[in-house]
Amino acid sequence: MNRVFVLIVGAALIVGCGKPASKAKGSKLPPPPPGSGVKISEAGISIDGKQLTLPATTAQLTDVLGQPNRTLDKANKIFVWDQRGIYAYCRKNKDEIHDISFAFQKQDFDFDPQTLFSGTIDVAGTSVSAGTKENELKAAGFAFDLSTFEKAVGERSVLVEYDGRALGLSYSLP
Repeated sequence: MNRVFVLIVGAALIVGCGKPASKAKGSKLPPPPPGSGVKISEAGISIDGKQLTLPATTAQLTDVLGQPNRTLDKANKIFVWDQRGIYAYCRKNKDEIHDISFAFQKQDFDFDPQTLFSGTIDVAGTSVSAGTKENELKAAGFAFDLSTFEKAVGERSVLVEYDGRALGLSYSLP
């Protein structure tokens, strides 16, 4: 009886091991969170593999991020993607996005996204996130002025608002 049991278990192991785990029915890796693949380079900004440069049109931006959850009409139009932790500024007098921002912390603005951006942004080879420290920004060539670290990447600016912690990052026209 023990011999039959060993043969059955052995056969089950052999059959089970013959199937790669990634091809097993029902097993699927979850997709990365939206906005987790953000890279800023001289070529522009890439979000989830979709390339964009500033200035951009609202159609180009919604092609990359989808429709915004909210639009606020202030000195600029502000488009907010609440679940992504992203917002963007559009000039009022023309269809021109001139700034894309990622909220690492709540700042009590009425346009704060409901969810904070929890990913890491590759800024010309330097990882920037909510946990990035002042010395890391300085070592990466960011210059500090008042409450902001700034670095030129190509012909665009990357700003990291900082008050002892990274509050947010903006990719914008100078």
